[in-house]
Amino acid sequence: MCDRRRVGALLYSLVMPWGDKTINWKIAGAAGLGIKSTGEVMAKALSRSGLYINGYTEYPSLIRGGHNTYQVLASEKQVSNPRWNLDILVALNEEGVVLHEDEIDERTKIVVDESVKIEGNRGRLIQVPLLEKAKELGNPIVQNVIALGVSAALIGVEISIFEELIEEEFGKKKELLEINKKALRVGWELAGEERQVELRKRADKPRMVMSGSEAVAMGAMAAGMQLYCAYPMTPATPVMHFLAKYQDKYDLVVRQTEDEIAAVNMAIGASFAGVKAMTGTSGGGFALMQEGISLAGMLELPLVVMLAMRPGPATGLPTWSSQTDLRFAIHAGHGEFAKIVLAPGDPVEAYELSYKAFELAQKYQTVVILLTDKLLAESHYSVELLEEKPVVEVSNVTDKPKKPEEEMFHRYQPSANGVSERTLPGLVNGYYVANSDEHGPEGLVDESAEMREVMVRRRLLKLKSIESDMALPVIYGSKETKLSLVGFGSVKGVALEVIKEFNDVNYIHFNHVWPMPSKAREVLEGRKLVFLENNMTGQLEGLVREYLGLGGISNIRKDDGRPFYVDEVVNLVKRII
Repeated sequence: MCDRRRVGALLYSLVMPWGDKTINWKIAGAAGLGIKSTGEVMAKALSRSGLYINGYTEYPSLIRGGHNTYQVLASEKQVSNPRWNLDILVALNEEGVVLHEDEIDERTKIVVDESVKIEGNRGRLIQVPLLEKAKELGNPIVQNVIALGVSAALIGVEISIFEELIEEEFGKKKELLEINKKALRVGWELAGEERQVELRKRADKPRMVMSGSEAVAMGAMAAGMQLYCAYPMTPATPVMHFLAKYQDKYDLVVRQTEDEIAAVNMAIGASFAGVKAMTGTSGGGFALMQEGISLAGMLELPLVVMLAMRPGPATGLPTWSSQTDLRFAIHAGHGEFAKIVLAPGDPVEAYELSYKAFELAQKYQTVVILLTDKLLAESHYSVELLEEKPVVEVSNVTDKPKKPEEEMFHRYQPSANGVSERTLPGLVNGYYVANSDEHGPEGLVDESAEMREVMVRRRLLKLKSIESDMALPVIYGSKETKLSLVGFGSVKGVALEVIKEFNDVNYIHFNHVWPMPSKAREVLEGRKLVFLENNMTGQLEGLVREYLGLGGISNIRKDDGRPFYVDEVVNLVKRII
């Protein structure tokens, strides 16, 4: 048996004052022990206590089993990326300590069951009877909630906040609700029965806790998306899960198709009928969509595709993160046609750019690819209230389709910017052929060299107009510095954390990636540039060299499936400076 008086005294001696303190908490253990759900509760509780949070999850590419973790970084100041060294590690088995020894130092508090035998560990061990108490409650699985109660007391967060979250989760299941609330109290008492804990009070205006996937889904809903069709593929699937949960309330249709080929073609068919449609996938699924994306380019139909990157080639690392598909997105679909690639770096950008993807798809009748990755898609962030937006209208559609002398509607007639009005099915005198073959203005097959040249130039003419809608890269930090980190997408999080450690380093962020805005050269030139990318070929760096003609560039690259950690990038930047 564990001496609760001794445990309470030990925890009291380790309690950390808040102020500007940053807490890095992680729970680790076997799949099936509620690791992710426990982590999400911790993230929400800390957020409701007025702290900024960043939640990051890791799990193996297995249907069941393996080692799972959820990590929460919390601070009085904005945080946006996981850090390496842990303040508190909750390990629900011995492996949970052994696999994370590199993240532990002398000050790390390690909460483990009293049966776990750990020798020679650098951290400060806190052994409590997690499993024994869970069995006494009648369910061994609730040891995770007992550990959550210990953590709540150790960090100093009101237990009522955790109870509120448990009620939100299990409110309709009274038996589960009661046992989880009891487990939480047991953990709290084990940790702090003999001491007074200086508690953080509930925030007056708590922030939302949101994942990148949820933000993408809400941006699409704000735009008035009517159809989302996809085949499940990690890490794109959470968008479909979120939309399916709310489809009845918000009058949209979510369809799980038999494969990605069906998904992209269903979206194209819906778009042809005037429906705002979106599909989403990851590496191999996006490969299957290539012919469909090319078809949308030839038919000039609005199509939004979310590509959630993961490490390849082939199956690669399905549940891990990378930025290796930027070039794949830019060159998606065989043949040459105008397309747009947007790459959000946080949930606010994911919301804004998901919405903008629908605007641009309608405006230019083309494919817009929204590029995310596992880190952004499945991590949780503190987010202020998102801006409400008007529904995106189906545009460039005419209800007066045909001149008297025309036999068919000239859907693909030349225009000043390459965008021509279209009609929707069923309109009298509005018929034309939506043809995958090269065609003339009415869509009929035309293989002449003259018409081919007219149509190729016409489709690519859109790129000039699109560039005017491509935002320039944004500078974070001081405008004039010795060194500028440059990146796209989810590396924004680590970059913003890194520049806090330096007075003479800033970050330049690309979220409108293609077509590459030519005026971006003015933002970048004359600086010492270091490109920060989760790939090994420097894909953004290559685009900047190729299209902006800039040289003298350094880089920091990584592709091991894990995100950049703040600590490692800080050390590498110090070497470069």
